[in-house]
Amino acid sequence: APAKSVNINVSLTDRQKDLFDRIDSTPDGWKCLVGFGGALGGSKSFGLALCIWRLGAILWPGSRILLGRAELGPLEKTTLRYFLETFPLPKSLMEHDQQARIIRFRLPEWPQGLWTELHYHPLSDAEKVQGEEYNVILVDEANGISQETLGYLNGRLRFRLKHPELVRKRECFVMICASNPHPGWFTDWFWKGEVVRNMDGTLIEGQVRKFTDDDRTWRFRSHSTDVHFI
Repeated sequence: APAKSVNINVSLTDRQKDLFDRIDSTPDGWKCLVGFGGALGGSKSFGLALCIWRLGAILWPGSRILLGRAELGPLEKTTLRYFLETFPLPKSLMEHDQQARIIRFRLPEWPQGLWTELHYHPLSDAEKVQGEEYNVILVDEANGISQETLGYLNGRLRFRLKHPELVRKRECFVMICASNPHPGWFTDWFWKGEVVRNMDGTLIEGQVRKFTDDDRTWRFRSHSTDVHFI
């Protein structure tokens, strides 16, 4: 149980278990980039809501998480609502600043003053997260986000936990892109296994990059990165 005074039971689908298994297998200090694909009703948005809790409350206390989608309205009606309804913490353990779009939550056994922060923003304007640092970025309906925006967000994956002694898994950086696999960069990267651009938007010259789940050579700047498609 995550805490003596917090009792939450959630059943995971096989695909959601697969998602968490791949995150758990990421080496310390690496980036884990996951394409979570599927048709309508394929548990993608709810899977992201589960990630907020599992990564921010269970594995990495004190995380800074970004939850984004192209527009704010659909995000609030789906993933954010799933999180709030599935994990209804008392007010002493959850604070919601709707104006700043930040939800802070904690477990009672954490050190005083330690909170995980969930920032939620529309990503049609990536400058809304300018200067921020995160260790987890969750993008819903990622096919509606440009490849260049994903490159910008990749640069925001740099937040280090303040209480590493509390972690229950090696510390790494996670970006999960959930989407229906429509034609475009998401399909090229994850389903086809072809990367024609770096995360900063620059072209990879000479070849189309191929990768598999066993290929740990794909690098983003100074970080080694595991790439997965579920």
